Amino acid sequence: MYDYKLNAVTYTALENNIYRVDVAIDAAKIKIDSLGIEQIITPYNWVDIAIYSAENEIQYSKRVLFDKEKMYFSFEVNGIPAKVVIDPKRLLIEKTIDDNTKTIARKGK
Repeated sequence: MYDYKLNAVTYTALENNIYRVDVAIDAAKIKIDSLGIEQIITPYNWVDIAIYSAENEIQYSKRVLFDKEKMYFSFEVNGIPAKVVIDPKRLLIEKTIDDNTKTIARKGK
């Protein structure tokens, strides 16, 4: 089982309708034994991250390695981004799905 959480998600306008999206993520892998006791271990998984437009269309998607408890990524997209989603196809068993999607705020506002 996994527990991924989007913390801070912002975008910055660059040139020519290009935007940089900065993403801060908390990641944990949870091992559960036969008695139901949970143990948090360091993750090491390839996970998809998708960036969507206001029209709910994927602007950008990339599979990245989650190998630390706290990670930071930057992506560049064409057009204003609206939200970021971890594991958009829901391939992984997630402890809390609600914190895998976050609306993007413009940096500095």
